[in-house]
Amino acid sequence: EREMVLQVLVRRCAMSMARAEAAPAAAAAVAANKVAFSLFTPHAAIKRRVEADLVVVPGAAGVFGVAPQHVPTIAELQPGVVAVYENGDVNTPANKYFVSGGFCTVKEDSSCDISAIEAVSLADFDHDAVRKALATAKENLASAQSDEDRAKAQVAVDVYEAIETALA
Repeated sequence: EREMVLQVLVRRCAMSMARAEAAPAAAAAVAANKVAFSLFTPHAAIKRRVEADLVVVPGAAGVFGVAPQHVPTIAELQPGVVAVYENGDVNTPANKYFVSGGFCTVKEDSSCDISAIEAVSLADFDHDAVRKALATAKENLASAQSDEDRAKAQVAVDVYEAIETALA
């Protein structure tokens, strides 16, 4: 039985080493002057290793940009907009996504992975529906009776205000 455990351990180590050796080759598939951008939610991979020139991220400590060769970072996200700049144009984002929170991981290989609770393209929002939902959330906050209801209503207000700002 010990031999079998050792064989499994050796096999797992060999697979880990093979994956580690393959990782630089996969990273090299993205141009050295680009960011390999991915955006994930629990239910979908919205973008997977898209070549970007710049990614602007709503970090909890402030908005920051991720360019090629960015220092490795892990950051919590606040509700806000992720702007992805592509095709050499760093003046106009090709895509903008509203994220409700999550985490951003920037790796040594210039990859930027965002894991968000929810992510929606700004193009998919209805401005009037957002305004109405914000008004309802503010009413709910004003009439909240318990701490739990106030906290839930405050989160809704914060998210709708962030969406409204993003759409402005």
